[in-house]
Amino acid sequence: MSSRVRLARNLRDLSFPGWAKKPERVKALEMILPAVCALPEMSDSFAEAMDNLTALDKQILVNATSSAANTPRKHRAAGWC
Repeated sequence: MSSRVRLARNLRDLSFPGWAKKPERVKALEMILPAVCALPEMSDSFAEAMDNLTALDKQILVNATSSAANTPRKHRAAGWC
């Protein structure tokens, strides 16, 4: 929760995600994503818009997320950049 609050506080002139309309959320993502993906910790990760995923891709992500919750942290796969 504190990370979300700090991030929202540091995005000047943008509404909190729960209050923002889709165009404003997209603008925020376009500002944040390049910086996050440039982090060394994200080098083995990927990012893709949910709109670009097929139903099967989305189901695989749901299953992977569910499996990750039951897997020790050191064995989890990286994702999202």
